[in-house]
Amino acid sequence: VLIFLQIVLFNHIHLHGFIGPYIYPLFILLLPLRISRSQLLLLSFAMGLSIDIFSNSGGIHAMAAVAVAFFRPILLQSLLPGGKLEENARPDLQKLGFVSFSLYAGILLFLLHLFVNLLDIFGFQDFGFTFLKSLLSGQKKFSRQNLPKVQTKVRLLLKLKRFSLV
Repeated sequence: VLIFLQIVLFNHIHLHGFIGPYIYPLFILLLPLRISRSQLLLLSFAMGLSIDIFSNSGGIHAMAAVAVAFFRPILLQSLLPGGKLEENARPDLQKLGFVSFSLYAGILLFLLHLFVNLLDIFGFQDFGFTFLKSLLSGQKKFSRQNLPKVQTKVRLLLKLKRFSLV
């Protein structure tokens, strides 16, 4: 379902021409804790490869998804309240709490966007621009209340790019 929604709907949404939402990482974020690291990496690779095949993106999403899957257990270990959750648990808002889950999802989504954008330009030549683009893409809420803030950030980003400050 996530692959279908990503390909049919979310791949065609571009805010200000370059900020695109990704929902397929929810698959990686919400996988149960009981799966092994190798299963996590393989499932993440399969999800990313599926997006790449239908988006014609040459493996960018597969590499980024595997990178996020690699960092997931490390991040969960550092954010878990009391050090551990039961094995069958999924790392969700209810189990982790609002602050821990927000940090967990925010960091991993930012990493995914950063990897996708760096692999897309295939280098570090415009790292500042790529970093800001990743930060803006990782924002979860593009509601009407937040739209003016996003538009202001995008205008600033474009001005900085025009003057080669980023």
